[in-house]
Amino acid sequence: LSFASSVTVADPSSPLTIGVDVSTYVAPNGSLSFSGEPSGNAVVTTADGAPVVIHFERGDGGGSGSGGHVVLIGHDYFANEDTADQILANAVLLAEADTINITAYVEAADIGGEYANMLSAIDTSLSSIGVSYAVTEVYDEVGIDLSSTDVLLIPEQESASEDALIAVGAAWNDQL
Repeated sequence: LSFASSVTVADPSSPLTIGVDVSTYVAPNGSLSFSGEPSGNAVVTTADGAPVVIHFERGDGGGSGSGGHVVLIGHDYFANEDTADQILANAVLLAEADTINITAYVEAADIGGEYANMLSAIDTSLSSIGVSYAVTEVYDEVGIDLSSTDVLLIPEQESASEDALIAVGAAWNDQL
């Protein structure tokens, strides 16, 4: 996406678009679209149909989880913007737990910038509707236990190499 690119809510019936009352909006600067043929429902797309927000439900596919949701959000959270923030909060609310346990993998994230803005978006939305949550930050993939995690939040890992992220995926494979 280029600076100030307009994106379209392709699936207004998605639970990710609850509270989003526009059919198009300007994606935050730095947002990206996903290439190839990613699985899932394209909830938000570029003008040429490339997905910017993707949602799919997992079946009971093993690991410690028994299904759930996977949401890929291509928005940059360098600054808080209402529509992008609402989509992120709605993704967290898919957990449907009394207290939503969020594990945030922040090893190579911009802690004081994008990650802080993501937490602010989550807090603003969840607090306004009385939903409690807890965040556990992890700084590496070694020995992590995701069994009590409702939401695995992976902010942009801007200082990580591709090899490092492949190692993280391999370490978590059995739990996801």
